[in-house]
Amino acid sequence: MKKTVHSIIMLTALVLSVIHFTTIKASASDSVQNATPIDLNKEYLFSGSQEDNFYKITVPQNGRLQIKISNETDYYREFSLINSKGVKLFTGSTDYSEYADGYASHTIGVTPGVYYINVYNDEPDSVSYKLGAYFTPSENWEKEPDNDEKKGATAIPVNTSFNGAVDSYEDSDFYTFTTTNDGVVNIKLSNNSGIPLEYELFNDKGVSLQETWTDYSDYATGYSNVTQGLPKGKYYIQIVNDDDAYNNKNNHVYSFRIDFNANNFWEKESNDTAQEATNLELDQYYQGVTPNEYDEDFYTFNLSKGTTIQLNALNLKEDYTRYTIIDSHGNEKAYLETNSGAYANGYKTSRLYLPAGSYFLNMHSYDSDNHLNLVYKFAIKTVSPSVKSSDVKITNNKGKSDKVYVKNLLKNDIIKIYSSKSKLLASKKSEGSSTTAYIKQLGKSAGSVYVTLTRDGRLESSKVKVNYKAEKK
Repeated sequence: MKKTVHSIIMLTALVLSVIHFTTIKASASDSVQNATPIDLNKEYLFSGSQEDNFYKITVPQNGRLQIKISNETDYYREFSLINSKGVKLFTGSTDYSEYADGYASHTIGVTPGVYYINVYNDEPDSVSYKLGAYFTPSENWEKEPDNDEKKGATAIPVNTSFNGAVDSYEDSDFYTFTTTNDGVVNIKLSNNSGIPLEYELFNDKGVSLQETWTDYSDYATGYSNVTQGLPKGKYYIQIVNDDDAYNNKNNHVYSFRIDFNANNFWEKESNDTAQEATNLELDQYYQGVTPNEYDEDFYTFNLSKGTTIQLNALNLKEDYTRYTIIDSHGNEKAYLETNSGAYANGYKTSRLYLPAGSYFLNMHSYDSDNHLNLVYKFAIKTVSPSVKSSDVKITNNKGKSDKVYVKNLLKNDIIKIYSSKSKLLASKKSEGSSTTAYIKQLGKSAGSVYVTLTRDGRLESSKVKVNYKAEKK
């Protein structure tokens, strides 16, 4: 029995040695030099007998720091965080209304070092308050105060969620990221009711590429997002507390993410002028985005010889888009306006012949709010050359299949023959410089068919009318 009692006593002592009581009573200091040291992740009970009270904490690594102080009816207190250089990082205040309850808190991203908490009592007295500094290690938080300016922007990896906080009525946070390939980014920033955040994307030359705002309505949830095609390089994002919205009793924490995908077939901003035009490959679909109703995007392409091309532009339900092809002398060569509305689908096309030379394609937004962050898509397709009617010979046989012979071809050219009502009558791939297609019967009388050529994956050529004679009697 004695052995059992002794074991119980030893176990109780061991348990008590590892338990931290929830609140620790301690004394405060009224100067930074003599600031009272407190441990992280513990709650303390302090007396507010002096106007200014200072506490010292040591942060071991990058991470998230939350300062919490108890609310008391009729007792107003301000609390601030100061770094070792004397820079005040934020100022919050407690709730002292008749309904005061719980805690006021402020969350912020910090780097390793010594920090000071200053608690200011509006009317010093002996009423106690609870105070705690709670730290969570993390590499995915902003680093204040350096990121208040572009030169101190917090470096962030792409394809990783990151966090920051609104620290004042005019808070501005800068972040920077680098892409090693051309591609497209999608930027997502959390929405919060009552807190409008503006976020703007810049290149390393300070040119603004995108600007938008989060949803701050009463029902705001989820994320706002923008998409942008970019050349490889270094970029900056500025997140601004717009409209001076700030809760100094419980500050707003936001999260965001920059997803990047390497892709050679997106616009490369800034391409808002002909001098900055994105180089196009023919026969490839490209995408771009209109960040506002005034956006213009330029692309450029070259033709080494005269070529028939076809512009394919995606119809969008949200709004029209306008495309113009311009030569190197500024002359308009083609204009296309897409369809819009509930039934808009597929592509609108325009086909034209262009002589050898350099050309620009201009995509221009309509002056409409519907164009905000609208993703468009288009391609400049090359068209196969048309056959010459003189290279086609048709034999209209009696009692056996009719023959269509075509010469001056390349290997793997595809010849198609259509009736006058556009019905496909025959199709044949060439195995050399000529080929012969067979049609069951064209008919006894003279008539005509239409012949096309498709070469090297290009679009099918225009139809060429070829006449044939009546069957011989």
